[in-house]
Amino acid sequence: MINNKLESLLFPYKEIIGASYVPYKNHVHRIVNFTLELKDGIKADDEDKIAIAAVFHDIGMWTANSFDYLNPSMAEANNYLREHGKIEWVEEITLMIDMHHKLTMYDGVFTDNVEAFRKADLIDLTKGVKRFGLSKNILSKNYEEFPMGGFRKIIVSKFLKNLLKNPFKPLPMFKK
Repeated sequence: MINNKLESLLFPYKEIIGASYVPYKNHVHRIVNFTLELKDGIKADDEDKIAIAAVFHDIGMWTANSFDYLNPSMAEANNYLREHGKIEWVEEITLMIDMHHKLTMYDGVFTDNVEAFRKADLIDLTKGVKRFGLSKNILSKNYEEFPMGGFRKIIVSKFLKNLLKNPFKPLPMFKK
């Protein structure tokens, strides 16, 4: 069920994402799976909220063609939520996207989903070097089912291009 939801949310961006589509799609699947594993319990709408946040969390890299992608990603998510009558989810999903590169623990409203999502993205970025208690077995199953496919190379390439353009702000998405 969740896989179908992710596919339908992401598919409209396939053309704009181009060759990075499958690596990004797999990243999105892993983020959702890791987030759900990290949570103590799943509330009624958590899967949908996490799926939406995951699809849109990095989408601004392609829609805005920018490595400073958090605001464009949040705007895309907010547009989707408004168009689909989920205005009450805007604050939570915006926080999940905005805080997903926070370097320290998030402690505020919607902590459960925001912090689990932040950790899940870091797990995937480090390919499990940072695990936050997830077993190697869970990681292995996810990387087997949804391979990296060069996702980190895509991110490094975008980082290096941004470094040349913005040497004093090479990682604009990180927060303390």
